[in-house]
Amino acid sequence: MFDPHGPHAAAVYWRRRLVLLVSIVVLLALIALTLRFVLARSAAPAAAGPSAPGSTSSAPHAPLTTGRSSAPVRPRAPARRPASALRSAFRSAPAAAPLSTSRLCDPAQLIVAARTNSSSYPVGSHPVLMLQVTSTAAAPCLQDLADRQIVLRVYNGVSRVWGSHDCLSVPGAAMRTLKPHAPVRVSVVWSGRSSQPRCAGNRVQIIAGTYTLYASLAGKDGAAAQFAVH
Repeated sequence: MFDPHGPHAAAVYWRRRLVLLVSIVVLLALIALTLRFVLARSAAPAAAGPSAPGSTSSAPHAPLTTGRSSAPVRPRAPARRPASALRSAFRSAPAAAPLSTSRLCDPAQLIVAARTNSSSYPVGSHPVLMLQVTSTAAAPCLQDLADRQIVLRVYNGVSRVWGSHDCLSVPGAAMRTLKPHAPVRVSVVWSGRSSQPRCAGNRVQIIAGTYTLYASLAGKDGAAAQFAVH
C-alpha cells in the first residue's frame, strides 16, 4: 500500500491516494454537519413549544427583566399631583363639625326655682309659669330640658289646683348647654283652669286667691313662687 507499483510513476499514485483521502474527510465532515443540523431542528420545537392544554405550572414566575440587566422591572410610580391641586382639594372638602366637649350636668350643681312673669293676675287671664335652672359648675354642661323632665304644679294652700302633665306630656329630648351661673328658663302658658291627673273630672276657671307654683327638674325640686289672682 505504501509502496505503489504500476505502469505510472509513483507520484501519480500518491496524488490519487491524497485526493481520495481528502474526499473521504470532506464527506465525513458534511455528514457530521448534516446530522448536527437535523438534531438541532428537531429539538427546537420541543423546547419552545406551548405546554399541554389544561396544564399549570407551580413554579413561581421569574421577575421581568430588561434586555440589558437581570434586575426586576419596577412599576412606575404614579405621577404626583401639583401642590396647587392638593390645596384646592383641601379647601373644597367640607369641614368636620366640631365635637362637643360639654359633659352632662351634675344635679348637685343645679339650682332649680319656680318663676312667674307677674306677681298678680286678674281672674280669667293666662299666667306664664316658668322653671328656672342655674348651673354652678365651673364649665358648661348639658342638661335635658324636655317637657317630660319638667313638672310644674299650682297649689291653693294645701289643695292641688293644676299640674303641667295632667292632660298633656310631650315626648322627646331637648338638650341645652347651661353656662356657669347663667339662668335658663322654660315657660308654660297656663289657661287658668284647674286640672287633675290623667285629665280626669271637669276643668273649671280658678277664683281669686293666693297661689303657689312648684317646679321640679328631673325629679329635683326647686324653690317655690307665689302669685295672686284677683
